[in-house]
Amino acid sequence: MSSLSWFVLIKNFLSNRWIVKSFLKFPSFRQFIKFSLVGILNTLIDFLIYFALTRVFPWFLENYLLANAIAFIVAATNSFYLNKRWTFNNKAKATFQYIKFLAVSVFTLALVEISLYFLVTQLGIFDIYAKIIVLILSVISNFFLNKFLVFKT
Repeated sequence: MSSLSWFVLIKNFLSNRWIVKSFLKFPSFRQFIKFSLVGILNTLIDFLIYFALTRVFPWFLENYLLANAIAFIVAATNSFYLNKRWTFNNKAKATFQYIKFLAVSVFTLALVEISLYFLVTQLGIFDIYAKIIVLILSVISNFFLNKFLVFKT
């Protein structure tokens, strides 16, 4: 798709009155959009680190779960700070929240690691494709756990 097509698509999306009204009227909708934008950035960070580790260092290609964990932790830490400040506009002290956030992240990481392992070793799916599949599970789990447990909005 050309950049002009993307521009037209975004322009049409933003011109839809229902979307704009929903964005302004429903805080959870607005938060989910912000959460999704932060998630896109974190996904890029996660994939770039994973790809760099597994493709530059052969040892990490054999130990792809460790590479995935490192990439996930870096992206999750970035996610905490962006979601705390921008998405949920939360001003509470960060120390205890970060501990809760890490607990949620570890839970999600375990879910992601188990799913990634199963998809790669049991179903024989290429690791990059498996990582994309697992992303859906991660986004849904993270949004609801962060919204209701960590940032309580």
